[in-house]
Formats: sequence, structure tokens, C-alpha cells
Amino acid sequence: MCFRLVSALVAVGCSLRKLEASKSRFVVQGRRKIKKAGDATPSAFEENCAQELYNIEMQHSGLKTDLYPLHITAAREITTDGKKAVVLFVPYTQLADYHKIQKTLIEELEKKFA
Repeated sequence: MCFRLVSALVAVGCSLRKLEASKSRFVVQGRRKIKKAGDATPSAFEENCAQELYNIEMQHSGLKTDLYPLHITAAREITTDGKKAVVLFVPYTQLADYHKIQKTLIEELEKKFA
């Protein structure tokens, strides 16, 4: 898996398979992990990424306190050299907080998206 944290972006995952929306009671709570500008509605893919961030927050005790105040602003799936990657856009003001948990968060996201 290839991952890279660049400027205000968190690049996540190569060899990505499509995620199905979770049927758990936490689905609605995952929406708080994505905040779009204005009245923009998140795409299904962005909602899936936000849901996975929320699931990691709930399941991983080491990340719970660090991940709670963080959110994403957008998510894109890109293809480079035949490999797929997910780019999570994070607010610049939260970038330093994402850097603190980058290694653990990326490992957890690789498990979810692999």
C-alpha cells in the first residue's frame, strides 16, 4: 500500500476495493467526520471514507481521543500507474494533529481499504 501525507492532503491506499456502507447504528454518526464547504452534499465515496474514520475512532482506543476533534473536507479516489489511491483532504488547521497520528491512522485505513 502506498501512503503519503502531503500539505493539506492525506493520501490513502493503493489496491482499493469499493466499500459498502455499514448497516450499523454508527452510520449517521460517521457524517460528522466530513464537513463540506457551504451546503455541498458529500458523495457516497466521501461518506464511506468518513464512516471508516468514525469506525476507527470507535474501535481503536489509542486513536479515539486524538481522532475525535478531526474531520475531512473531501475524499477522492485516483489511479496512478494502474494503482488506486484515496486522497483525504484535511483542513490546514488540523494538519499538525493528523501528522501526530499519521502512522497509526494509515495502518488502520490500509486494513479497512485493502
